[in-house]
Amino acid sequence: MKWNRIIWILVIFLVLPTNCYAFGVAPSSIDIMFEPNLEKTVNLKILNSEGEKFKAIIYAEGELADYVIINTSTVEFSGEKEKVITFTIKLPEKIDQPGEHEAKIVIGKISSKREIEGTTIAAVLVVASRINVMVPYSGKYASVRLFAPHFKANEESNFAVEIANLGEKTIFATAIIDIMSPLNEKITTLKSEEVRIDAKEKKIVTIKWKPTSLGNYYARTSVIYNDHEARDERAFTIGDVFIDINSISVDKFFLGGIAKFDIIIENKWNERIPGVYADITITDNTGRQYAISKTASKDVEAFGKQELEAFWETKNVEKGRYKLNIVLNYLDKKTEKTFDIDVGFDKIDVTPSGQIIAVPEKEEKGIERYINILIVLVLIVLGVNIFIYLKIIRRR
Repeated sequence: MKWNRIIWILVIFLVLPTNCYAFGVAPSSIDIMFEPNLEKTVNLKILNSEGEKFKAIIYAEGELADYVIINTSTVEFSGEKEKVITFTIKLPEKIDQPGEHEAKIVIGKISSKREIEGTTIAAVLVVASRINVMVPYSGKYASVRLFAPHFKANEESNFAVEIANLGEKTIFATAIIDIMSPLNEKITTLKSEEVRIDAKEKKIVTIKWKPTSLGNYYARTSVIYNDHEARDERAFTIGDVFIDINSISVDKFFLGGIAKFDIIIENKWNERIPGVYADITITDNTGRQYAISKTASKDVEAFGKQELEAFWETKNVEKGRYKLNIVLNYLDKKTEKTFDIDVGFDKIDVTPSGQIIAVPEKEEKGIERYINILIVLVLIVLGVNIFIYLKIIRRR
């Protein structure tokens, strides 16, 4: 079969960083600092974690492809989990343009073939290992990359700033990070210690931060070095989207009528959340359901509050304690809470499950007054009985 009569159809192009894929290559990238006439030999692993049988073609492409020599152009897999190939890169005496230059070692897995009118059409799954050659800049020059973790509210974590000295002279660098809201408002500014970075050297600077509010944010870093500046920015997240149930109240209620629950919800996120609604279920202690309903949907502004209304027909309801289950639905998330509700003739008291319903202050004072009166009456009766008893004894 002649290669010039084959049409390769590219199904998908992937750069696979690890061997977690059935077909991949490791390492996925190689960094080289340019030196005149540098010659470097590198081993690559072609990964076949599922032990498939196939043929792979191997070739170089990119700006520096002419300087890459590969020890083989094809590899046959007969069930092996991996195979090693070797390539050598021979750099020229000079590359005029400073900065990053690239070549790729491409491995194409031939997954299927078929003949159409004498031409072979093949489907190929492709992976590649990148060769990054950095040509130093004259004088002082640095590049910067910012890394941000997934922060949690009220927990300290670190930003990482990678500073690469791509110049020919030593630099002294300080990283400054501005934390910005989605509305481009500055939340705070963080600053690192000054670090020394020699030519062709790379260092990672960490900066601690303990955030307090949930949401999506941006981090913008400026690395100041010897009157020069390099920048990078990164979007990051603190915690997860969350809406809480702030309070529940029932006003102007009479048993047998319709109870209206005013549910105050609070958006803990720093962006507006649309279409929030609640599913409501009321049961008694035996699990019997008295109500199942759904509130209207409402939007909740960033760090804002909103009121949802739920209704319960109490025509066939008796006084007593019930369970109120509320499930808030928003985006692809839910917040669920259960409350105890005490139903009286003219009021409904709501508390989170497991908490004791507090007696209102006025009612508590009224009960205390009745107890005091009762004690006084008992003392009076006791005094009268003692008086009568003593009088009878004297007569004897």
